[in-house]
Amino acid sequence: QGFCKAQVIGSSPIVGLLGGFMVINLWYNKQMKEWRWSLTETSVMAQHTGGQEELRDAMNDVANTVEYILDNELKEG
Repeated sequence: QGFCKAQVIGSSPIVGLLGGFMVINLWYNKQMKEWRWSLTETSVMAQHTGGQEELRDAMNDVANTVEYILDNELKEG
C-alpha cells in the first residue's frame, strides 16, 4: 500500500455544532489504484469511508459527506 496520508482535524464551528471532532484521513492505495478516505465523527463514534480513482472525486465525496452530516445536525438541532 502506497502512503500519502493527510489528517485533518475539524475545529470551530464544526466542533461546536457537533460537540466533537471530525477526523478525516486521506491516502493513496497503490494496489487498488485509488484514493481512500475515512471520516470519523468523534461525538457519536461514527465512521464514513470511501474511495475513488481520481483525487478530486475523493475530495468531493468527503465534502459531500461533511455537508450531509452538517445538514442533518442542523435539522435535528
